[in-house]
Amino acid sequence: MLNKSVILTGLSKKGKERVQRDGSTGWTISQVADRVAFSSEGGLWLRIENGNDRAMRWVHSTHDKNFHVEVEK
Repeated sequence: MLNKSVILTGLSKKGKERVQRDGSTGWTISQVADRVAFSSEGGLWLRIENGNDRAMRWVHSTHDKNFHVEVEK
């Protein structure tokens, strides 16, 4: 799953603003985790980057409240 491309679609106001600022494409998965420190939600978390130092984030692969995440097959 590492280095696969990701397309983001904003769901919440915050998500839509981030997509507008950083783009919806060009994201790649740099790390995968079952848990992250900032959320009690278990499951598959993806650390994604788009090449910009400020454009890195953790997103839940299926239940993210700010983004719909589409991973290339």
